[in-house]
Amino acid sequence: MRRKEPCKKWYINHLKMKSLIFFFLLLFFVPAWANNLEDTPLVTIQNKSISIKDALKLMEQQSKVHIMYQEDLIDKTKRLDLNLKNVTLRNALDAICIPAKLKYEFVDNYVLITRAQNVTIVPVASDKPIVITGIVLDEKSEPLPGVSVRLKETNEGTICDNNGEFRYVLATTVPSQTLIFSFLGYGKKEVVVKDPSQRLVVSLNPVDAELETVVVTGYGNISKGNYTGAATTVKAEDILLAGVASIDEMLQGIVPGMLVQTVTGQVGASPKIRVRGTSTILGNQEPVWVVDGVIQQDPQPFNVDDNTAFSVSEDDIRRLAGNAISWLNPIDIETITVLKDASATAIYGSKAANGVIVITTKKAYVGKISLQYSGDLTIGQRPNYSLYDRMNSKEIMQFSKEMYEERVSYPSQIVPMGYPGLIERLVNKNISETEFVDAYKKMAGQNTDWFDILFRNSVNQAHTISLSGGSEILQNRTSFGYNEMKGEAIGNDMTTFTASTNTTLVLGSKLTASLQLNGTSREVNGFAYGTAPYDYAYNTTRILPAYNDDGSVVS
Repeated sequence: MRRKEPCKKWYINHLKMKSLIFFFLLLFFVPAWANNLEDTPLVTIQNKSISIKDALKLMEQQSKVHIMYQEDLIDKTKRLDLNLKNVTLRNALDAICIPAKLKYEFVDNYVLITRAQNVTIVPVASDKPIVITGIVLDEKSEPLPGVSVRLKETNEGTICDNNGEFRYVLATTVPSQTLIFSFLGYGKKEVVVKDPSQRLVVSLNPVDAELETVVVTGYGNISKGNYTGAATTVKAEDILLAGVASIDEMLQGIVPGMLVQTVTGQVGASPKIRVRGTSTILGNQEPVWVVDGVIQQDPQPFNVDDNTAFSVSEDDIRRLAGNAISWLNPIDIETITVLKDASATAIYGSKAANGVIVITTKKAYVGKISLQYSGDLTIGQRPNYSLYDRMNSKEIMQFSKEMYEERVSYPSQIVPMGYPGLIERLVNKNISETEFVDAYKKMAGQNTDWFDILFRNSVNQAHTISLSGGSEILQNRTSFGYNEMKGEAIGNDMTTFTASTNTTLVLGSKLTASLQLNGTSREVNGFAYGTAPYDYAYNTTRILPAYNDDGSVVS
């Protein structure tokens, strides 16, 4: 008995589990079966001069669906010529109700027939459905995928594929042939189909007013009319620039009152951003960055007190290490909102005294899976001496010779190089007159190109590929980005690889779960602090050689 008792409990629990599974499957499949009543039952009515009441009765017998209506709605004198063979219940109802100026509605396992108003009869043969095809374009005449195509005054429709094309099959007779096209961020458009055989070409225009009515604060969205603070919202797609790797650089000159200053030409360096001036009570003037409601931390790896071992100012390390959003791919950004006044401190506290910049990233929307690619290629030209008014080696030697012969005093101590250096060596009898002449000719023809040695023509590339889509319950967007930037100065480059995915799960009308994952690998190569390749190439005399006669570098 002791051995059988656990088995008995397991058997009972097993039966309970099977009952629960059957119950949930029943809940899942019954609504789907009810919604397909209009398409699944097949009806055959081939009768000339049949009354509406008799036709509805035959339809009810064949489809096993209860048809409900009031007797006074039916015109008993009206006769119909029907030639329906194995058509769906919806097509059969269209063939009967539309000529009789009636409309119908599916309610669970019933069909409710009522009087129709303003019905336009489309004279189409009952055995040939209407097929409407076409393409939807955006404001740039490019295909627009995921557009909703709906028949007016109904809930029926379809969605454009990845090429912006659609194919919609109407019933044999319909109350209207007006299609409504709608897409997020674009205005709705109604198109009356006059000739179904012609391919439609529909253009949608974007609506800019949608973002202007909402202020994103990071903790929630507030109507612009109810938000009393100073805020500026911009779309990321409006400020994207080729060859720029970070969104903070793109904000320069966009937001009124916000200072974005590029203090160095190094690749990957972060600009200086000041939203509310330069005064601070916290010792830090940087604004607070918020991405999808999460406050981002400054990635500086050193303490302020330890920075003296590396640089005079902590800003040098911060520029190379990047700021709080250097990891973010600009292509993944939807909007940027700058909160500029003291009202932001009511949300984020005293750390928002320098301003808050709120970023929202792109999310997936309901529709078919969409694959998108974005890429850019930029080429930078290295500087050269033809762009500047600088003397070559021959001119420098001639200038030095004239100053020496005219006994013009130098503003500082003579540097032992060039013509003064040769004269000093000749006076000290370190070289002969023949060696002096040979050295002079060599220096006059040296013309070392420091810009060619220290700089290069840079080729920068950025690529992003994203996959998005989903159903009414589950939506996902995943993107991968690669950015390779090379500065004109040799030894300065940056490589960034980003990956992000966000998933939204709708669990009910009042419960939604979101999961977002981001990963970034960023490598920046820069110069030692105080090194300035441009200043060196611009100010160093060209009479100095960069390499010895044996090809080694001059030390």
